[in-house]
Amino acid sequence: LVRDLFRLRFALWRAGAAPGDRPDDLLERWAMVRRVLRARPPLSTAELAVGGEELKALGLRPGPRFGEILEALLERVTDDPSLNRKDALLQFVREEWLDE
Repeated sequence: LVRDLFRLRFALWRAGAAPGDRPDDLLERWAMVRRVLRARPPLSTAELAVGGEELKALGLRPGPRFGEILEALLERVTDDPSLNRKDALLQFVREEWLDE
């Protein structure tokens, strides 16, 4: 779908319907999108390498706090998809959430 949108945008530029776009800008944006797609960052907390069971195993009790923790993990992994590993995420939880 994303590829089709870029093709459409480029076709509009070639037809003169998108005069503000420059081919170099479109190609640069497409390259950026491809890098992001290749990294495959999680798009939801369900795609994280850890979930509620792992949080319970750390001694945390289920509740609204689980959601806060999982959202914080998602934000962290969105910034750096290589961190979507069980060991890295549990270490982050231990450091940031267990001392409270």
